[in-house]
Amino acid sequence: MMNGNFSERQRLALVRAVSPESSIRSRKQKEITGALTGKTAHIDRFNTIITLEVAFSGSPLLRCMDGCIRDLAGLRGTYRLIDKTTPAVLRIGEALKADGIKEAVFYLDAPVSNSGRLKARILELLEPFPFSVRAEVIP
Repeated sequence: MMNGNFSERQRLALVRAVSPESSIRSRKQKEITGALTGKTAHIDRFNTIITLEVAFSGSPLLRCMDGCIRDLAGLRGTYRLIDKTTPAVLRIGEALKADGIKEAVFYLDAPVSNSGRLKARILELLEPFPFSVRAEVIP
């Protein structure tokens, strides 16, 4: 850090971690609380799986002002399956199983590379779990 300036990574950490109080209140109002038994879980694939991949890689995660856990990974339109993808998907499956959901719907961004491969991996890995699984590639 020269001349008191933050590095690009430090600026990214601040942007992801800090939120205005009005945004925090809005997010808290949308937060799902209570039992998920018998319900459908809608999952933003890239936010969820990449954060878990980062965690399994031992890279930093931030507990942000709004209570969310965020990573510093930058997607930028490209994604590839890595050795941490399988454990990340299986961990999601275990959490959903513990919550007793009836269905999991994963949403994948069509413009992001390898969305189709990830869709296939999600369906393959979660097939044995006691809930139905859909993965939709969307624009």
